[in-house]
Amino acid sequence: MASAFIFFDIPCKKSDKRWSLNTWKTRYTLHYKGLSYETQWVEYPHIEEACKKNGIPPLRKKPDGVSPHYTCPSLVDKSTGAALTDSVQIAQYLDKTYPHTPRVFPNDSDGLQFAFAELHDQRLAPGWPLIFPAVAKILNPPSAEYFYRTRTQAFGKPLEELIKSEEERVETMKKFKGLWDALEAWYSKTDGPFLMGEVISFADFVVASDVKFVLAAWGEGSVNWREFATWHGGKWVRLTEEVDKACGISG
Repeated sequence: MASAFIFFDIPCKKSDKRWSLNTWKTRYTLHYKGLSYETQWVEYPHIEEACKKNGIPPLRKKPDGVSPHYTCPSLVDKSTGAALTDSVQIAQYLDKTYPHTPRVFPNDSDGLQFAFAELHDQRLAPGWPLIFPAVAKILNPPSAEYFYRTRTQAFGKPLEELIKSEEERVETMKKFKGLWDALEAWYSKTDGPFLMGEVISFADFVVASDVKFVLAAWGEGSVNWREFATWHGGKWVRLTEEVDKACGISG
């Protein structure tokens, strides 16, 4: 069957190329809805060119307040000609345009899902010093240089200087765990495996995408992953397995 969508993603050096927390959200959405797509892999420095070529708008302005910021995930719908960016906007478009497919914002929960996704992304920040240096090492050279340079500028110091001792690593892991402690409190209010109980939603894609992200960055053998995988009795690894199963994704 011919693909109905072009999905723009950023590759890494790992065999299956998938690593980005943001693009994972869209991948989950497409799979859950059963929508066929082809992946166009784009290195960081080439995202703007690929987006312009395919009529995909910028997501926002860069920090200079002038230059347009193009990003992934982006999606082109071959059937309608729509060209979109941002995982939340893509999910909302697909729910509205293809109502015969399973909704990722069930029961008119769009507003709550948006709020959850935004708050969750903000609360990831304490983990960046642990994650970003590892990400730079798994990217292909063009993307690695871009990622290292832009994140170094954002932090005001080289990425390798963000965590310089075991004590700093342990303390940063404690701060990062604070996000997951909050998630545990929210998830524990329902009986099912998902945030909405037995009903899967975009919020679960957000959380599972983070798990995929840190696993790709850190690797299974790392001390950070081994610690993370035990948090809350291994709940987040199990949740990701449930999301993978619901979406028909392996690995």
